[in-house]
Amino acid sequence: MLNYCPSCREKLQIPNPNFCPNCGNDLRKQEEITPLQEENTEVQVQAAIHELGEKLEECVEKILVSKGFRTKRRERIRGISGALKEIDIVATRGSKIIAVECKNWKNPVGVDEIEKFWAKLKDLGSQWRGIFVSYPGGFSEDAEIFADHYNIDRWDVDFLKEEFWAISVGRADYATIEESITVKNALPLRNNFQKISEIELRNRDKVKAYGMLSYHPYYVIAYSYQAKVKDPTKKIHTFKDLGKVFIDGLDGTILNPPPIRGVQSLVKVFKAIVSVMSSF
Repeated sequence: MLNYCPSCREKLQIPNPNFCPNCGNDLRKQEEITPLQEENTEVQVQAAIHELGEKLEECVEKILVSKGFRTKRRERIRGISGALKEIDIVATRGSKIIAVECKNWKNPVGVDEIEKFWAKLKDLGSQWRGIFVSYPGGFSEDAEIFADHYNIDRWDVDFLKEEFWAISVGRADYATIEESITVKNALPLRNNFQKISEIELRNRDKVKAYGMLSYHPYYVIAYSYQAKVKDPTKKIHTFKDLGKVFIDGLDGTILNPPPIRGVQSLVKVFKAIVSVMSSF
């Protein structure tokens, strides 16, 4: 209970007055604006963590799929040595192929397990990459050093929570065309402007908010390119390429440029296409 006015600091003679008799300041208890979103978010986070523990491989698979990978679980693949190698998850995207090892262990994964996984990758071939997942125990210091030295990605509890929670609430904003492209300041595809701009407060009537939705188009264009170029020695070189590009519809920027270097005609063609599409 206040015994003075917080505005004019005058001592209050009447207990629990509604207004200060000296300055007229409103002394009634202000209703708090309590974020409802924090409560909802915490529930979603806890649900995501529980699901991670119960279905680790399935959750890891969901993360990979959100990044544009095709996945298969519990695959047995014959290595260079002729021995069969069991892989928890095989993830492919374009020319990339990844073997994923999942350990649902309370204790940290030691360097011995990482060494076994590295030997498996080596037998599968140089084209294979590796991801080692450890939840919730994480990795020992030696395991981290070994994995980092041999370019084995480590997915620990913090990484998994962040990635899987983003998927659970529709915040995974990857746009993938044979590679990952993150578009900044874009609405997640599962949500709309009304949902994003909603004020998640218990007493939302006490708040005024204004929002503006900016239209920023992007285009996916498939291309097939073939050309023959004669160099100064009159030797003919053939250029071929096939793929898709992701283009900013406002300025024509190609977000994933074709890998062919020195072929500027492709860029001009793409920008011309965007210019025509924008005129409609």
